[in-house]
Amino acid sequence: MTLHLTVTKEWFYKILNREKLEDFREIKPHWIQRLGTEGNFKKYDFIIIKNGYRTDSPFMLCECGDIRITRKDEQTDLGKGTFFAIKIHTVVAFKNIDILQVKEQNNER
Repeated sequence: MTLHLTVTKEWFYKILNREKLEDFREIKPHWIQRLGTEGNFKKYDFIIIKNGYRTDSPFMLCECGDIRITRKDEQTDLGKGTFFAIKIHTVVAFKNIDILQVKEQNNER
């Protein structure tokens, strides 16, 4: 089974460059339906991560790790609180990626 996630450009390139190894989603009905509940999480083999909704948007295929619930007491892009944490493993393939943007992201480190 494959999970589909859409992320902003910033997070997309952090995932591609392996600076971000987990994605966090709010615990809401939409994500409970897709990810499951504590002790009964759905098992995904892959994640397709897209930057945008267009048919030619950059995307990557990654191996999916564990899904769990985690508490974040420090400020995150979603705020503080309890979230789904989706472990992102190896980037298997990608398409529609501007290599110059990848190098630009790498040079900012």
